[in-house]
Amino acid sequence: MALWRSVERYVAVLVVSLLGFLALNVCYGVLFPGCIDCHAHVGVPFAHLDAGGFEGGGGLMWWGVLADSVIVLATAVALVRAFQHLLSHKPSWSGEAVYCAFLAKPRFWRFVSGATAFLPFWTYLVESDAVELLRRAGRTAYIHIPISAGEMLNDTLLGFKTLAASAKDRILVVWINEYFGPVSRDGKTFNQMQV
Repeated sequence: MALWRSVERYVAVLVVSLLGFLALNVCYGVLFPGCIDCHAHVGVPFAHLDAGGFEGGGGLMWWGVLADSVIVLATAVALVRAFQHLLSHKPSWSGEAVYCAFLAKPRFWRFVSGATAFLPFWTYLVESDAVELLRRAGRTAYIHIPISAGEMLNDTLLGFKTLAASAKDRILVVWINEYFGPVSRDGKTFNQMQV
């Protein structure tokens, strides 16, 4: 079954390569028309036809036909192999592979996510016990949480509350973002709020 799928791929890509080759030669013939009685060599990339002249002498140029056939076949094989390579090297998104990448080299890692993706990402980290795994490997994880004023205040406070409730240690770093005004509600600053 796998062999048949491979043959199907080669045939399909061979047909596509052949059609591309034919389209290229038709465009070449339309854009650069030959002349009458000049023995013009026609074909791209190699000339495969001698247009002949009034006294005859035209016909196929077999070396050009052979060279063009090799190019079509080589293109088909290269495309199938490239697709097979892409399909066989699927990225590993398992937690183990990701953690191994973190633990391989002692370096500073930073993950930045938008507000809509942060809580699902944090939920994944909590459920997979990633912070504990990093701690056992000698790494310290710090979670930075922006608290913004204005329309975003309720959402950022809710995100902080969710993270604070699920974080085992004091690994949260709060950033007070006063770009949209002072972070306060009912006259209370963030330090005075009951979150």
